[in-house]
Amino acid sequence: MGGRLQIVRREVELLASASAIPHKLEVDVTELGFGGIIRMSNVDLADGIAPTITDRDFVLASLKAPRGADEEDLDGEVVDENEEARKEEESQADGESSDESA
Repeated sequence: MGGRLQIVRREVELLASASAIPHKLEVDVTELGFGGIIRMSNVDLADGIAPTITDRDFVLASLKAPRGADEEDLDGEVVDENEEARKEEESQADGESSDESA
């Protein structure tokens, strides 16, 4: 019985030298259960590469259970992607408004 990968964040800003910019980020989801989430800390980055957002471990994606699945099928933390996206937008807006006031 398969689930659905719900992508919360398609782009991630990274600090890296021009020669070390990765073309893609890969995360192994084979052990991820229904309701499980993928956070930035789950991504293995090469030395010298770091996310620009460092004050929180933001959600990249989650694995949704198929329709009709029992609650017993859920393994991980259930995340409201809309709430995560809203928090991220608020954080970015706060950063922009503080930049404008400087």
